This record gives sequence, structure tokens and C-alpha cells, in this order.
Amino acid sequence: QIPPNIIALYEYKPLIKFFKTIVTSTKHELPLCDPWIFDCKQWIDLHIGTTKETSSIFIGVLMPGDFGAFNIDAAGFRCEFIIDEAEYGGDFMYQWIAPKPMPSIIKIKDDVQQPRGRGFEWDWKLIKKVVNEDTEVKSFRPGSGDLYCWKGNLTLSRIEFVDGDNIRTSISLSFYETHPAMVGGKPLEIKHTEL
Repeated sequence: QIPPNIIALYEYKPLIKFFKTIVTSTKHELPLCDPWIFDCKQWIDLHIGTTKETSSIFIGVLMPGDFGAFNIDAAGFRCEFIIDEAEYGGDFMYQWIAPKPMPSIIKIKDDVQQPRGRGFEWDWKLIKKVVNEDTEVKSFRPGSGDLYCWKGNLTLSRIEFVDGDNIRTSISLSFYETHPAMVGGKPLEIKHTEL
């Protein structure tokens, strides 16, 4: 159960405005960004989740000996606020892994080939290497009071092994580009996908 004061933080309009300024001001520089890559579109808005009590706010409590599994978020933008840092470890490990464009999909109808549009495909070889720890990933160690954000649905991430006497506690907040998590006018619960 998420406490009401944490939900109030998530709904705090100045905080939402601050994050919205970040995501809508981001510029992708060519040729570093191929315009066909899934990650390169410009965000025009930012919203909180409709299912905040169950899937847009996470309270992380990692005891010594705990660690997180690699996951990809459904949310396009995720931020974590560190309340108490681990004495040792507890690093945030991540690998940016935006899907790559697939060749044009061909639909065959009456012996006529018609382009149906472009799709995107995950780099499963890289995902397997990251999950099996066969490749180096980036990491940093956030301290108490730190706030950091990442592209949740384009990044493999996890929390490294926690050690020492401190319990690593944090609040994670999910944000969405469009009015979030709605399918047919009904809220859709958003979850992590653990790999």
C-alpha cells in the first residue's frame, strides 16, 4: 500500500512541471541519432499514471544481501529518489537498449506485395549478454538525497548487490508521454518486465 504522502509527491504539480521541462526540451543531434530509431522521437508532453497506487510508484527497500534483477520498464520516463543509500554497493546498473528498425514488413495479398509499415525489434543478443553478465554495463552509485532519471522503456537496469549495515530505500516514479496506461478507456496496470 502506497502512503498518501508519497502519492501527493507524485502528483505535486511543480515536480511534474520540472520533469516535463526536461523531457520536452531534450534534443536529439544528428548524426548521433538515426531518425528511424525508436528512441529519437521528441516528447511533447508528460503525464502521471492512472494506476499510481499499484504500478506508477514503487518504494524500494533493499536489505544487505539483496539485489535487483535486470528489467525494462513500461514507462517511458522513470526517476528514482534515494532516501537512504547502501553502506556498500547498491549501484544503479544500466544499458541503453533502444529497439532497432526492422526491414519493411511485406503483406502479400492476391499475389501483390504491399508495404505494411516499419516495425521495431529488440537487440536480443545484446539483452542476453547483459543479463548473463557477458558484457560490461554502465553504473554509478547514488547517495542519500540523490534524484536520477532514465528512459525506462529503452533501458535495461537493475540495482547491484547491497552490503553493509544500511538498508537502501528509495522511491521510484513512472511518467508517460500520453495520458497513461489507458486501453479502451480503462486503466491498464503497468509493471516491470524482469529478464
